[in-house]
Amino acid sequence: MVCLDDTSEPIRRAPTEAAPSESAPLFHEDGRDTPLLEERIRLTAEYAESARRTAALGRTLQDLGLLRALTVQGRDPATGARHAMHGVLGIDEAALAALPDEGFAQLHREGWLAAIHAHLVSLQTLADFTLVFAPPGPIPTASQAQDNAA
Repeated sequence: MVCLDDTSEPIRRAPTEAAPSESAPLFHEDGRDTPLLEERIRLTAEYAESARRTAALGRTLQDLGLLRALTVQGRDPATGARHAMHGVLGIDEAALAALPDEGFAQLHREGWLAAIHAHLVSLQTLADFTLVFAPPGPIPTASQAQDNAA
């Protein structure tokens, strides 16, 4: 839902040279949408569609048993403070590899395989995230960081 305060002065007045970006109208004097409003409507509709597809992907991954809970841990080397993110969900690569053909075909039909593989690559680079909080010493490999995230 998007709400507008139609009594707001920036919505009601035409832009001026002094404040063009602060007073861009959303409607023409005859009530038609301005290009600015049309662009905002398009952006909102695209966001809503992306949110719908993301939710559908999440449900499908859950239904196919491809998600696993992860905990990402680290320690700030300067303060010693420990940080952890619990309950992060990630795709279980072994479960994906064992997925029956129909499940794989479903992911392919929906166009989700590229996003899944991008996610798996991001899990492999988890070491870059945890490096900020790593104690001084050897840099963990990507596989060690992924194991620590499990």
